[in-house]
Amino acid sequence: MKSYSEISTRYIKQNKKRTILTIMGITLATILLFAIGTFLLSFRDAMIERAKKDTGDFEFQLNYLSKEEAEKVVNNAEVKNTAIERNSDTLYYLLQQNQQRQVAVIYVDKGYYERIFTSKLVQGRIPSASDEIIIDTYNTKSLNVKLGDTLTLTTKGGEGKKFKIVGVTQPEYYRGISIYSYFDSTRLESEYKYNLSINLKSEKHKQQIVQKIISQANIKVSDDTKHDNSQLLYLTQNGGNQFKAEGLEYISIFVIGMIMISTIIVIYNSFNISVIERMRYFGILKAIGATPKQIKRIVFKEGFLMGGIALPLGCLIGFFSLKYGIKLFIGDKLVYFDNFKVGFYPIIILITAVLVSITIFLSLIGPARKAKKVSAVDAMRNKNEIKLGKLKRRKGRIVSKLFGVEGSIAYKNIRRTPFRFIVTTLALTISIIMFNVFYGTIDYAKQSISQEFVNSSYEARLFKGGSQPVFSDKEIKELETKDFLKNRYDYMTSNIDFVLNNQYINEEYSSKTQNSLDDKTYKSAGYTKIEGAKIISSKLNELQIAEKYIKKGKFDKEALKNGGVILLDGSQKRNKNGELDTVRVTNYKVGDIIKIPKIKKYTDYNQLEDKEIAYEKWDEDMKSQISMAINKGEFYEFPIIAIADREPFDGYSVDGAGLMMNEELYSKLIGKSEPTRLFFDFDNNNDRIKAVDYFQSTQAYTNYMFADMKAEVDHVNNIFKQIGFFVYCFIIIITIISIVNIFNTISTNLLLRKKEFSTLKAIGMTEKQLRKSAMLEGTLYGIIAAVFGGVISAILLEVMVKLVSGLAELQYKFDVVPFILSIVCAILVTYLSTLAPLKRIKKLTIVEGISDEE
Repeated sequence: MKSYSEISTRYIKQNKKRTILTIMGITLATILLFAIGTFLLSFRDAMIERAKKDTGDFEFQLNYLSKEEAEKVVNNAEVKNTAIERNSDTLYYLLQQNQQRQVAVIYVDKGYYERIFTSKLVQGRIPSASDEIIIDTYNTKSLNVKLGDTLTLTTKGGEGKKFKIVGVTQPEYYRGISIYSYFDSTRLESEYKYNLSINLKSEKHKQQIVQKIISQANIKVSDDTKHDNSQLLYLTQNGGNQFKAEGLEYISIFVIGMIMISTIIVIYNSFNISVIERMRYFGILKAIGATPKQIKRIVFKEGFLMGGIALPLGCLIGFFSLKYGIKLFIGDKLVYFDNFKVGFYPIIILITAVLVSITIFLSLIGPARKAKKVSAVDAMRNKNEIKLGKLKRRKGRIVSKLFGVEGSIAYKNIRRTPFRFIVTTLALTISIIMFNVFYGTIDYAKQSISQEFVNSSYEARLFKGGSQPVFSDKEIKELETKDFLKNRYDYMTSNIDFVLNNQYINEEYSSKTQNSLDDKTYKSAGYTKIEGAKIISSKLNELQIAEKYIKKGKFDKEALKNGGVILLDGSQKRNKNGELDTVRVTNYKVGDIIKIPKIKKYTDYNQLEDKEIAYEKWDEDMKSQISMAINKGEFYEFPIIAIADREPFDGYSVDGAGLMMNEELYSKLIGKSEPTRLFFDFDNNNDRIKAVDYFQSTQAYTNYMFADMKAEVDHVNNIFKQIGFFVYCFIIIITIISIVNIFNTISTNLLLRKKEFSTLKAIGMTEKQLRKSAMLEGTLYGIIAAVFGGVISAILLEVMVKLVSGLAELQYKFDVVPFILSIVCAILVTYLSTLAPLKRIKKLTIVEGISDEE
């Protein structure tokens, strides 16, 4: 032997079982750290690609730049590439069927088409000249044109210009009448302003660099000058959405912290026990000349040799498990990524190596210090950590009463080394807590989604986007020709400013819901405004969807036909006990007359045909008409026949108040009765699939927004399954680490006390009593971990439900079976951990045990 440190290698080879257990613990931690790091970076890269696809490949936009400013930015050495859009005050018009329609012509350069333009090209090519345009499929049908046609547009002054259609795109959503042309950005003109989308060469400090570029180009900064692609920037840690960036960091820190804590406990216990059982040998080494520094080096060398074996093994297993595990159990589609790929990142190997090294170092400090400090005399006399102590402080009356003298002995034994007991129990407690909290969180989310589907009155719904969110007679007739859409239900909905007399306002509403009402606008007249009150109308049979939510009164078709209304009033809020309560805006009762100021017509700004009217002007006009009606005492009077506490379509609580009424009253109040929402039920799944295919194929040239409720719920449930897969894999590995730790600790703890067990046999303790005492000693770890883990996880789960309770109107019902199962498993693990060492102790004779020198 050339040096004392060679003892490390010999000990590792000699004690193969403990070495394997310790390497297994380090390997499992390495697998988790490497797999989580790889997954996070792969997920980040997938999100970056998604962000580029959704918003365009740019980091910053600099708007309304002059020719000189734009050229300075383009030629700046810090700029990697640019995409340019030319601003123009020229408005084009198209005369079609005696109607003059405004058309937006957008001039962009080649870089814009390459990196910003996200619509899919389905025919033709990208424009390469200023008299060429690309048009989407919605407008080819709306304007009755096709690829190769020439479109003649005129300016407001009557000047005409011809554009040739060279490409057709399929838009992701309705964009209005917008067509794209081309301009040569190598020759900018002074008469125009330009919007520049830029990417920077540097990977870091992008915010500081872009500010420097703005300064160097002498750009005058205003609120609209600089726009960040927040989604892309926060993913590359260059600003953007700070909340999301911090949230991702907190999750990563929490997960990595849990792994390191669990691993530290495993390695610490393993080496602590290793040091204790070898104290006699460390004493011999000191007696023959080994220094404390050399003893410390032996312990550290053992730890880092095992780490050197575990690190490459863990990285390889982690990478291939992640890569092929996702493919095998989830497939190519992860969350909302159609082709998720697991990347290989050398930086993750470095980070994992650093974290594992820190973990091993922290784990070895205590055992190494213990081995270094022990005196040669004490060590050779084999004085280890198991001391008698003051037994009167460890009476354990409850354990004694439950399990007798064997339980008392077991309890006193685990209390001899309180620190080791705490760290061993902590590992198992963490596993119980993590399982229960994560399971409860996912279960809560699933219940929320299931409730949304159950409460939905119909299987699918159809809306319209754009400036005309109502369905025309022509569109309705077109839908009527589709056999698979025969179960159709038409509704008229508007959101108006509800004005009610103060005497009918519930004074507790604002304080209980934290939603303030506008009691100032009409304060002098004694009225309160409730903004965005929902007015719903349809055929009498279809209004019956509100029946299941009626809390007072009853659904009466005849009363509705004769001018009665159903009041929608009831917000679901949690009280101090966490239970859902219904808080109403008003204190109207069934039979009361609700009075609404009578004006020419109530209008929903979102449904205005003329969107050029400023919101402020529209709002002021509405206030003026309502105030005049109040002053004149002119009101609509509607008798309340029933009160419902939820919005009838999806079963959500009403945010504010609303009314359901017949079509005649709706027309009188709103001034029109065109449907704004269509709902569908299907006779079979084939009809549902046909409906989905139909609306997907027509969305390219319509502004329809179709929602298949079943598909949405299935998609969300699939996401939860995927999240559950990763969460439970994480918990399983943490639990295995804990089990390794428990087994290592309990088995070694029992084997180190052969002399004690033999002495107990010698003074009259039977084999059965000895076995029971040992079994209880091991099982008490699980029982205590179960008690603390169960209580803490229940508290954390309750906190979690309260924190996210605003996301769902759900009285959560926790599934107690998994909760109890986690506790039973914890106790079972510790019970089984005592079986192996007991077999060895059983074979030991009294003479061999008492004379044992370990």
